[in-house]
Parts: sequence; C-alpha cells; structure tokens
Amino acid sequence: MKKIITLHPVYNLERWYFNRDVWQIWYIFRKKRWYDAEVWCLKNKWQENFEIKWQQWRWFENIFKLYFTLFKESKNIDLLHMYHIWRFSLIWAIIYKLRNQKWKIYIKMDTPLIIENIDNRHQLKKIPKFIMILFLKLIDYIWFEDKKLQKFMKDLYPKYRDKFILTTSWAVNIPKFIWNIEKENIISLCGRFWSEQKNNELLLDVLERYNISFIVWYKIQLIWSLTDDFLKKIDDLLIKKPMLKEIIVQVWFLDKKEELYHFLSRTKIFLHTANYEWDPNVQYDSMFCGCYMISTDVANIKQNYPKKYSIFYDIKYEVWLYNSLKQWIEINNTLQAQDYINIQNYCLENFTREESLQELTNRLWI
Repeated sequence: MKKIITLHPVYNLERWYFNRDVWQIWYIFRKKRWYDAEVWCLKNKWQENFEIKWQQWRWFENIFKLYFTLFKESKNIDLLHMYHIWRFSLIWAIIYKLRNQKWKIYIKMDTPLIIENIDNRHQLKKIPKFIMILFLKLIDYIWFEDKKLQKFMKDLYPKYRDKFILTTSWAVNIPKFIWNIEKENIISLCGRFWSEQKNNELLLDVLERYNISFIVWYKIQLIWSLTDDFLKKIDDLLIKKPMLKEIIVQVWFLDKKEELYHFLSRTKIFLHTANYEWDPNVQYDSMFCGCYMISTDVANIKQNYPKKYSIFYDIKYEVWLYNSLKQWIEINNTLQAQDYINIQNYCLENFTREESLQELTNRLWI
C-alpha cells in the first residue's frame, strides 16, 4: 500500500485549521485511492488534544525527533505533503530526498497575492535565487491558490513552470443539497465576528448610517460565534434603528457543514466584508449553496466566483457596500431559480475535492 505523510509543523494546532487544511488531500488519497496516511504535527505541552476518527497522526514534542523519524521512514513515504516555501520545508525536503529520490514532494503554498497590504511577490523575490532554485529542484509540485501568484512564479522561474499547480480549496459535496435550493430573502454573513480581519462591523456601520428601507423585506443572518462586544454593538444599533429587530437574525455557531448548508441554501446573498484573506473556504460553501456573492476584492474570490453572480467592492469602503446591496436588489428582480442552480453547478464543475486536486492526481496516477 502506498503512503502519504502530511507534515503540519505548527504548534498549538487548532481543530478547525487541521480539518480544513488536511481534509482535502486526505480525502482523495486515503478515502479514494487507499493510501496509508498519517499527519505529523509538532506539539506544545498546552496543545489541545482532539481526535478525528478517520485521521491517523503523530505528535512530536521535539523537532529533532521529527527530523530523525522523517530520515528513518523516508523510503516508505510515497508522497510528502508540506506547507510554505520556508526554511523548515527546505530542510525536510533535503532529508526526504536524501533517502527517497523516486517519490514526490507536494508543497501547499498557502499564500495570497496580497495580505495586509504586503505583496507576496516582493517577499518571494527576497529569497536568494540559489536557495530558491535548490528548493525547486527538490520539490516536485507547488500548490498555488492564486492565479496571479502562480503566473508570477512561472514567469520568474520558467524552467520549473510545470511544477506550479493551481489547487484551490473546495466545498463539501453533500448530495441532499444538490439542486435542492429554495431561496428566501436572506442576506448571510458567516465568520469570526470579533475579528478585525473579517471586518463585519462594516455592515453595522452601513445599517446605522444609511437609508436601508430597501432591505425591509429581507432577513440578515449572522452565522458563527458572536462575542459580547459584537452583541453590544448590535444592541446599540437596534436601539437606534428598531426596525432592524425584525431583520437581524443571530444563528450562532454551526459545527457541521450540513448545518451551515441548511442556512446557506436558503440564502440569496452571501456578504463577505473581510479586510484580507488567504483562500477562504466560505466562498466555496456559498457557491455550492447557490448564493450570489457580494464581497470585498480580497484573496482569490474574484478569480473564482462566476462573474455573472458576484459584485466586488473596495476594502473598508462602506459607501460601496451600501451601493452594492442596492445594486443587487435591482439584479434580484431579474434572477430566476435556475440562476441559483447555475451558481451551484459552477461549484460542482470546479471546486469539489476531486476537481481541485485533479491536476495533481492526473500526474501521480498515470
């Protein structure tokens, strides 16, 4: 039996991050291709212990034990899956290739084009060229989530262009929701409502400062965890605009995709107000559930979401958000039930686990 090792070298690994990052490649290689699979993680004493029944993993409290284990077991690893272009992935690649020239290394870049006003093209150019070339000689495939960043690397290192693979994230394919979309006048937000990154306060500012009579027949669903501070902002808003008491609905935290999809499949607009992102899963979740997307122009959403069914506005620009919502109300009058099915079909054609990893699997399973 072939073997894949995912090496996830971060301390204090949170369950949601682990689930998101490892599930995609594990599902294909373990569940679909019967690879024996493990995840190797570093662990601090305060590391949360959690179990996911279909995942096998090893915790390493000492990075040198991880080095030794990788060296010892390299010959039995058919695919080594790692994260980031950085010193540790270079060290692990050297250790692996010392004993196993035959099989493959797959790196998840996990980097957007621009993050918090930092252009990662400039960051990549800072890496000394001889180190980058060594890295590219050792690595078989690098997974990019951003088409512009992928093109940049292809242009910068044309000799290695075939190693740069576009691999986005994905939506969970739950058959009971396929074509079973019954839309209501709902606008949904989903995320960490305390996070500056998510900037959900932008919607509260719009609701407070502008004439919002055009959404009087809509519900606004807040999905995920709400802090006391954010709840207070909502309470203050409801005092200033009592009409919103019938509009704002607090769904709270949903632990399973099926629960999330239950709400999103009834949602017409998914609203995304983030200041910055990597490759947000929520774009694929909302696409699978047939939601029209209104979003800040961050990460790779504009590259991935069907143009006919999306509006993008500038970061932190509440006037644009207000105008985008008004614009959508006009668009809504022209949409038919089939339009929402079209959004879901686009997701099924491009952003399931199988589709997003197809380029890699086609190369490995020839």
